[in-house]
Amino acid sequence: MPFGISSAPEVWQPTMHQFVEDLERVEVITDDFLIAGFGSTDLEVNLSLERNERAFFEKCRLWNWKLNRAKVKRHQPIVKVMGHLLTSKGLMPDPEKIRAILQMPEREDVTALKHVYSHYSLKF
Repeated sequence: MPFGISSAPEVWQPTMHQFVEDLERVEVITDDFLIAGFGSTDLEVNLSLERNERAFFEKCRLWNWKLNRAKVKRHQPIVKVMGHLLTSKGLMPDPEKIRAILQMPEREDVTALKHVYSHYSLKF
């Protein structure tokens, strides 16, 4: 699909969800695929992850999809996605995204507070 077509997201996203619907532990967020492995030991996690990756790559082959090898990142213990960190402990906010709020100086009057809010509110 050519870039710039206004209806592209309405076509793209359902196609992505259709692609992953029968794949175990594979999720799609916009144009990123997240493949997870689960288990109670590192060996179980790695075997699960490899099985899920194999199924994903096989489906890519069946659909004749080409992946950009430079963008493929495998066996990541922490994944940054949509302003969050996905970890083995669960979903956490990305510290880089909240740094501006944590470092913001304390304001003493309403006008200064409004100025800071308008300056930082859309920079995430």
